[in-house]
Amino acid sequence: MGLRKKGKDYSPEMSTGTLCHTVVLEPEQIDQIVAMPAMNPYKKPPEKQTKFVKSGKDWVRFQEENPGKQIISAGDYETAKRVFESIYENPEHEEAADLLTGGNVEVSGFYEYTTPDGSVVQLKCRPDALKPGIVINLKTTADATPAFQQRHFYDMCYHWSLFFELEGLTAITGKPHNIYKFVCVETTPPYGVMIYELPREYRNIAEKEIIPSLELYASMKEKNQKPHYPRGTQMLYPPNFARKTTNK
Repeated sequence: MGLRKKGKDYSPEMSTGTLCHTVVLEPEQIDQIVAMPAMNPYKKPPEKQTKFVKSGKDWVRFQEENPGKQIISAGDYETAKRVFESIYENPEHEEAADLLTGGNVEVSGFYEYTTPDGSVVQLKCRPDALKPGIVINLKTTADATPAFQQRHFYDMCYHWSLFFELEGLTAITGKPHNIYKFVCVETTPPYGVMIYELPREYRNIAEKEIIPSLELYASMKEKNQKPHYPRGTQMLYPPNFARKTTNK
C-alpha cells in the first residue's frame, strides 16, 4: 500500500477540465506540458477562438517544435486563466484557495480492501488534493449551484470516488479520513465557485452499491472467469414510467 505522484496521461488535445486542473493545482507544470499555436488575427479575437487548422506546413512545424506537449487553443487558455483567477485572486473564494494550496496534490494511492465476505481486492484512489484528514476534489462545471450539483454528484457517481478515496487513505496512512469536499468552479463568466462537503450518508450509499461488485469481481478472479452478458434471448420489458402511462 502507498501513495505516489500521479502520472500525467493526456490525450493529444487536453480537455478544458484537465487543463484547469493543471493550472489550478500545478501551475508550475503548465509551460512544460502545453503549447498554444498562434490564432488567425483576421478572425474573432484570439481568446475567443477555440479551434485551429490542423493541416499544412505551419501545423507540422509547430508539432515538431513542441514534441510531447499538449496542444491548446487561446480560448482554452483564457478559460483556465479565468478559473485560476476566480479561485486565487477573488477574496470571496479564499476558502477554496486555502483548500487547494498547502497540501499534497495530484497523488495516487494503492491499497488492499477486505469485503464483508472476506475477499481481498487491490484498489486505487486518485484524490486531487489532500490535507490532514481532508480529501479535496476540484471539479469544473457549467453550473455550480446546489440545484444542479445535487443530482449531478449522484449521476456521476462521485460518491464512489468518496468511498474509494476515504477508505484508501485511511488504510494507507493509518489515520481516519472522513471529510470529503468538492471545490466546484464554473468555466463560464462569472466563474462562480462553490464548496460542497459530502455527508457520511453518501459513503453508506456508495458502500451498498460497490461491495456486491467487489465481491463478484473477487469471486470471478479466483475462478479465472471473465465478465460477459447473459447467454440466450432475454425478455426486454417496457420501463416503469411507460407501464404507468399505458395502464391509466
